[in-house]
Amino acid sequence: MIAKGPLVFFLVVLVAPGFICECTIGPNCRSTEACINNQCQDPCASPTACGTKARCQTVNHRTSCSCPPGRTGDPNVKCSKL
Repeated sequence: MIAKGPLVFFLVVLVAPGFICECTIGPNCRSTEACINNQCQDPCASPTACGTKARCQTVNHRTSCSCPPGRTGDPNVKCSKL
């Protein structure tokens, strides 16, 4: 079934009893979510989304990692105190 909105297409496919496929690609989800295992999810919810002590923000279906104030380093690996 494909439901069409003014600018949004949403695909829902029943693939197995009790399992509903919400998405096949990121744009099927809100911009603050990504398509992970056919489900719209916040990629920042994963403990490995960013490095140690880094901040994670989801922007256009992807993680954006940054070191918070007072820390420096590669936010994808580790943010250390200044």
